Amino acid sequence: MSLDLKSISNTPFSIPDYHQNISMVVPSAFKCLDQDLGRRSLFDLPQTKRVLEANECMDAETAVVILVDTLGFTKLQEMSNWLFPIIKSHGFQLSSTCPTITSTCLMSAHTGLTPCEHGIVGHKIYIPEYDNIIDFLKMSPIDFKTRDSLMSSGINFRKLAWNPSLYDLMNRDLVAHVGLIHHRILGTGLSNLLVDPKIRTDIGYANMIDLFAKAKKIIKNKTNKKIQQPKMLLNIYIGYLDELSHLYGPNSQEYLAGFHYFEIRLREFINTLEKNGLGEKTTLFLFSDHGQVPIDKILAFTKDDIEQLGKYLSFRPGRSGRAIHFYIKSEFLDEAKNFLSNFIGDKGVVYNFSDVVDFLGCLPSNNHNIKRLQERFGDLIVFLKTGYHLDLPKPTKEKKMDWIDRLMSPTVKFGSHGSLTLDELIVPCLASNVSKIAQQI
Repeated sequence: MSLDLKSISNTPFSIPDYHQNISMVVPSAFKCLDQDLGRRSLFDLPQTKRVLEANECMDAETAVVILVDTLGFTKLQEMSNWLFPIIKSHGFQLSSTCPTITSTCLMSAHTGLTPCEHGIVGHKIYIPEYDNIIDFLKMSPIDFKTRDSLMSSGINFRKLAWNPSLYDLMNRDLVAHVGLIHHRILGTGLSNLLVDPKIRTDIGYANMIDLFAKAKKIIKNKTNKKIQQPKMLLNIYIGYLDELSHLYGPNSQEYLAGFHYFEIRLREFINTLEKNGLGEKTTLFLFSDHGQVPIDKILAFTKDDIEQLGKYLSFRPGRSGRAIHFYIKSEFLDEAKNFLSNFIGDKGVVYNFSDVVDFLGCLPSNNHNIKRLQERFGDLIVFLKTGYHLDLPKPTKEKKMDWIDRLMSPTVKFGSHGSLTLDELIVPCLASNVSKIAQQI
């Protein structure tokens, strides 16, 4: 089931679709467990509702939600041995958010809300409450080397999100909630915004073998009544494909090998559930937060550029991958836009905040957030075309980097995301009773 995203005139960019969006997956999983949390779901759309009903998603005892970081729809079609045909018959396309960056996407996925509604509108963005650029994956100011410094700041950091997450709304007497997250990021960063650390039920895993072994054990414990609640939501986050794509590029053999390894383990997981009689009462949702594009051209400001740009800025720029946030003194807005437009040229587009506010999912019901959004998202926003990455710091002299320079540079990547190309925006979603999937693989 294809999406037809509205293209932005005279650009390679498209506007995210918040009517068929990644923010609707987890609310749909809760509905499969007989909990309606009042957020938009895929059951609200006739075309996706038909798929969910045909795939017997309702009346599940367990809903497994697998979020694979960085898996675009087109890239899946190119790589997949068996998963893509299953999604074609048991799923649909979804739109990511603006920007197509993990922190914003994860907040939308786990709140069931648009960026305009939850307020986490980027990765490294200005937060007036702290008067600083906050890295929302690390939950620390941008210059801090430590993670989670906001937790000890004395400010209620959970109020940085403007609305509660789905896990704040759920009835925990009726549905158990368990998360499987790589042990390196377990209990850190953005997860503290999503689930109150005092009631978190996340479990760490070491690798794909460990992940699916623990997932099978958790589901078996639910069936054996070792988990007291009648229903269970099992959230799984898989991040290593995103890391491989950044390090080597989405078209690399390394990314391809990483995906095929995941595909093998997922197939084994599905077949094992079915073999042990667990498939019929288990509904599986599998989706991604965004895609990624290869990077082969690096843009950087000269020393003179930085000096000129500094005259316009009210605060240092923020970054959401290939979307860059500029906070501009009001009297220099037009001059700053002309400067950035001349610098970027045909490699991207510079927008005023007013031009892109609809990209964030702002509706008449939540337009009271507009001023606060601009404070966070920026006054001017640059979206880059495919192939381009912008380095904000500029080296002291021009240097053409060879492959070893790029590999060792923390600011240079072979793949990235954050902008609004179709490869970054359109992602797959599988939604089905596990037994129906097992019958076809």
